[in-house]
Amino acid sequence: MNDKIYTRNRLRLPKSFQKNKRIFSVMMVLIIAFSFAYFSLKAIEPIMEKNSKSMAKSVATKICNNEATKVMANYQYDDFLNITKDEKGNIQMVGTNIITVNEIISDIPVNIQEQMEKSENNEFSIRLGSFLGSNLFARKRSKSSY
Repeated sequence: MNDKIYTRNRLRLPKSFQKNKRIFSVMMVLIIAFSFAYFSLKAIEPIMEKNSKSMAKSVATKICNNEATKVMANYQYDDFLNITKDEKGNIQMVGTNIITVNEIISDIPVNIQEQMEKSENNEFSIRLGSFLGSNLFARKRSKSSY
């Protein structure tokens, strides 16, 4: 009678695997490392995209506002309007000075484009809590630490 309670055939690796255990182990570690890196990057991609869009909108808005303010500072109210009065001083007609308006319309986009080209390399960071998806590591920063 057989004294063994349970027996099964063991899984045997081919002899080439047994001889090259070290290479097999290194390959497995590399496969696991690359898999981890790939899935981590896939998980963080939506966060990066959202932060990138937000940063781009913020920078574009600041540049547009600054450049529009700079261009408009060169003009006065009277530069935009042509006011025609009669002999008594009554206003007969108010017209727009098209030349000044066209200068503004052309200057603002050119200045905005120049500033956008200068500010290509803006940086942002992702908080560890966002990266890991945990509130434990999410901390609020004060405005001075940006």
